[in-house]
Amino acid sequence: MTILTTSDRPAIKSFCEFIVEQNNGRAEADEQALYDVAYLLFYERGAIKHENERVLKGNTVLNKRLAELEKQNAELKDGIAYFYDELAKSAVKIQSLLADKMILKNKLSELEQELIKLKSKQSQRRDA
Repeated sequence: MTILTTSDRPAIKSFCEFIVEQNNGRAEADEQALYDVAYLLFYERGAIKHENERVLKGNTVLNKRLAELEKQNAELKDGIAYFYDELAKSAVKIQSLLADKMILKNKLSELEQELIKLKSKQSQRRDA
């Protein structure tokens, strides 16, 4: 049987060229040569099918892991947002406490001045 490699359809042309290549470059192929090519293609089809199944299983595992990581990422983002809110609240509290501290320092200073004045008046009364 003569194998024609002049087809205008790329898939058929490629297949015919493959048969010629497997037949050591001869365009004449007997039944055994065609059987050998068919067996090779069948074997390759099975290998490709198994490889595709393996890849799909791997993709399934990766997709599950990706979903878990996306969920974890969302939880971490929520946690970060919570801690930023808490940090902002704490900053406000710290500012408030610092302001209260300054007020209390001023009040303490006023009271110390008042105490000094009272002690001074008391010592003047004793001397008189």
